[in-house]
Amino acid sequence: MLIITWILCLTLFIALTSFLGWFFLQDPKSQESLRTLRAGFQTAMKDCGFTTKRKYPVELWVWETMHDEDVCEDCLERASWPPMDIADWMKEGIPGTPEAETECGEHCRCRLVRYHPITSILKRQKH
Repeated sequence: MLIITWILCLTLFIALTSFLGWFFLQDPKSQESLRTLRAGFQTAMKDCGFTTKRKYPVELWVWETMHDEDVCEDCLERASWPPMDIADWMKEGIPGTPEAETECGEHCRCRLVRYHPITSILKRQKH
């Protein structure tokens, strides 16, 4: 008896929600609200970067120094190199590792930062 009551309540719930959904979609104001909601969702997804194609297929990184007088010549040279993916940087050496073979060695204060073309142009204009 309990199972039959549960099935009956579930069936009534499904029927009621289906009717309310159908009724809601028949109202012109509701359809406009759905279009507005869909457009807002699509804009949000695009702004988050989920629907846009990346200009570069992989993330590119650049060598960034501390921009002061204590930066060694090797690090200054690497900061002028073009952006590379992380695999290429690992071949050349990550800042602060022995593989990098810079003058400052393990005391290197440089870092790899993700390359953003627009941000890079703005930084060059400031310096």
